[in-house]
Amino acid sequence: MSLTFWGRQALTFVERRQAQWANRIAEGMTLAELETAAATLRRLGRYLDTDPLDTDRPAPDERNDRGQ
Repeated sequence: MSLTFWGRQALTFVERRQAQWANRIAEGMTLAELETAAATLRRLGRYLDTDPLDTDRPAPDERNDRGQ
């Protein structure tokens, strides 16, 4: 799959806005705080992917390419 010209333009715009937002959010945080936040989010993601009580969604290896 490939993006059209306008699709690439839109993606570039969104990526720039996201980078500006992320930099603004992280501006007042130390490296240690950012590392702790990232580790916590990774751990939460792993937990959500392996929650044995979540029977309404397929296991991670049974999902499509978008994680659904």
